[in-house]
Amino acid sequence: PIGLINRLEFNGSRQVTHTSWEEKILAIQDEEADLSMEIESSYDENSNEVSININTTFFNDLPEDYNLIVSFIEDSVIDWQKWYGNTPEDVENYVHRHVLRDNINDLWGDPIDPTLTTTGTEHTFQYSYAPNTDWNLKKSYIVAYVYNTSTNEVLQVAEAHADEH
Repeated sequence: PIGLINRLEFNGSRQVTHTSWEEKILAIQDEEADLSMEIESSYDENSNEVSININTTFFNDLPEDYNLIVSFIEDSVIDWQKWYGNTPEDVENYVHRHVLRDNINDLWGDPIDPTLTTTGTEHTFQYSYAPNTDWNLKKSYIVAYVYNTSTNEVLQVAEAHADEH
């Protein structure tokens, strides 16, 4: 497998083979974060709405443009899967992990006001979302991340259960 690590470039490429993941992660793991994020979510069964608060604190001045993406993820979705080279190739009850069900905000996220990306600034982004009633909320999560719109580097990610009260 090939993956991305914070969408950073390593040796001129963003694509990192699985044999190098640990090495690349260890190389950046001690870097200071530019911001912190915490998600608080609560689900109202009567309205079928998830209320989401994303609390951020910026530790450094970030002079470029940044977006916030908020996604709805369901884990352990059981459905068909094509498994090439396997016998049989069609697997009826395959367990799909961490399935992106929907973007809660825009596909590319919401722009973060530059006045919020300065040292010491705290801000809460608020969203409300009505998930599909066929999805299993007990196995669903809200995932949010901030990224630099010119480099696409991911600065911070947070996750919370969608059905917390």
